[in-house]
Amino acid sequence: EDDSLADVFGEAESEWFVRLQNDQSTKAMADDEPVLYIDGNWNVYPNFSTPEPIWRLGNLKTDGAEAILEAYLQNKSIGQQIRLNVPLGEIVSAVGDPTSKRLFGKGDYVEYCLNLYARKVLTAKL
Repeated sequence: EDDSLADVFGEAESEWFVRLQNDQSTKAMADDEPVLYIDGNWNVYPNFSTPEPIWRLGNLKTDGAEAILEAYLQNKSIGQQIRLNVPLGEIVSAVGDPTSKRLFGKGDYVEYCLNLYARKVLTAKL
């Protein structure tokens, strides 16, 4: 079966921007079968994206496994909180580029925008 170029390479950010800028959906990212990443300093992150402060759930040595699993299930990382409480269209409108020709699949574009938005929120708090 032949895949279309869009299936293989994704679509332009400008197209995703138009499609998603009015999307009012939010999402709880935790699921029943978590995959977690533990770095060399025992910090724990959900395996949604990159291990960055916006995704940190806690430290295995200082917080313990129960507190980390609870943080995961309650969507307590900054990234999880944003996706749970901020509509996707607001995220895309705040950080997306309506003129960009960069190619993304939908999931990758949502993750990209969520990470940019969360970094922007985190930077604003500092």
